[in-house]
Amino acid sequence: MDRLHSDPRFLVCPDFMTERYRVSRISMVTATVTEEQAAGTLRNIWVTTNEDLCLQWQQQLVEDERQKAEKQRIDEEEHERQRVALQLEEATARADEKKKNRLKHIPIPMRPRPFANDEEALISEFAIRKLDKGQYIELYYWTNHGLEDAMINYRTRDDDSLVPTTGEDGSTVWISAASSKPAPGVIADRHLSPADFAQAIPRIVAALEERDWPQQRVLMLAQFWGGIMLHRYWNSRDLLAQRCIMLFQEEQRRAWHNAIPSSKGAWDISVIDEPTLARTFERVYRASLIRPDLPRADLQLHHSSSESRRNHRDHPSHSRSKHSRRSPSMSAKRRSRSPGSSRRAGGPQGSHKSNQQSGFQDSAHGTRPPAVCAVCLGSNGHKFIECVIERTWDNKFPTLSTRSDKALLIRSSDKHLCVDWQRAQGCSSRHHDERHVCSGCLATSHGAQSCPRAQKTSSNHTV
Repeated sequence: MDRLHSDPRFLVCPDFMTERYRVSRISMVTATVTEEQAAGTLRNIWVTTNEDLCLQWQQQLVEDERQKAEKQRIDEEEHERQRVALQLEEATARADEKKKNRLKHIPIPMRPRPFANDEEALISEFAIRKLDKGQYIELYYWTNHGLEDAMINYRTRDDDSLVPTTGEDGSTVWISAASSKPAPGVIADRHLSPADFAQAIPRIVAALEERDWPQQRVLMLAQFWGGIMLHRYWNSRDLLAQRCIMLFQEEQRRAWHNAIPSSKGAWDISVIDEPTLARTFERVYRASLIRPDLPRADLQLHHSSSESRRNHRDHPSHSRSKHSRRSPSMSAKRRSRSPGSSRRAGGPQGSHKSNQQSGFQDSAHGTRPPAVCAVCLGSNGHKFIECVIERTWDNKFPTLSTRSDKALLIRSSDKHLCVDWQRAQGCSSRHHDERHVCSGCLATSHGAQSCPRAQKTSSNHTV
């Protein structure tokens, strides 16, 4: 049925007696039907047809309303479906974003700061990851040197930078690149000084509690370290006893961590194993007799002290300590120097003293090495401590370092450099080898005084 485009109720019946409908009337005229009767018949036909059209129009209107309502319902359902889908997508995106950038979305209570601790410091991300995994980690990261190293080498990084590693179940997992690299100058526990050890213990205990370690393990380790510092070897004047207790601490803690996931399991490390400690002392003592690289001070057992006499009774091998005093120790005479200055040795003490007054120690054969600025590498008259120029003394190279508040920094990264390393006598510290870089060419084999770019004249300035 064809669709109607207008309401037939408003149509007016035409006059079929007009000339326009003459042909229609004539075709219906017969012997019994007049022309007026034919016009009436045409009128009746029109009326009947119009009534049918009016009924069709009403049905059409009802159907249009039904289809319109159905279309509106479908549109509303689709709109609602799209709205719900969009909300779900946004919720999923927000959840992923919160999971990815968790720190940004941690709720912060509206309250004043509960406490202010001046001892709070930045810890190495590598050390934090080791703590989170419950693995062994060197105490160095909680010493003053370790905290300083973490602060100096800290850079804002993109957490999306990942590297592959092996998980506890053997599968490959991706971790932050920053948390996968240990500190370059990390020092083993056995080589820590008593002062460094004492600095690190309260800090690592606080870190263990903060990283949600089981209270039992935290208490065991705290009592173990407390027992170490209360042991007679800790305060002994016998340097071998001091080395022994530090080596014992490192080996026991490493073995304890390794035993935790094993089938036999770990033990109560807070109980000091005296037989193992005695065997450790025997190993250290024997090593001092046969190894020429131990400092001579470590070979002197101080038999005159009551502490050494007690160690002598506990360890009969001390009777051989006289041999250790006869053992040569060449490394006791060694110092960490800039390699360029290490070849110069021996000389008059007077010349050495005069050079110390200008801030540089001589090569000991009596001729002071050229003193040059650590920044521009020149010896012309200017204050080396304030030099910030951007070209070297001969204008051939851009300067790679600068001064800031008397500190020596690499221009490109603001990394601190060791000032003593730039001097002729070098630096004897082992705690910041990463700073032992030439300020003139960034080489690690020499300091500024031996840099090939340095001016070859003498000066009385200091670095």
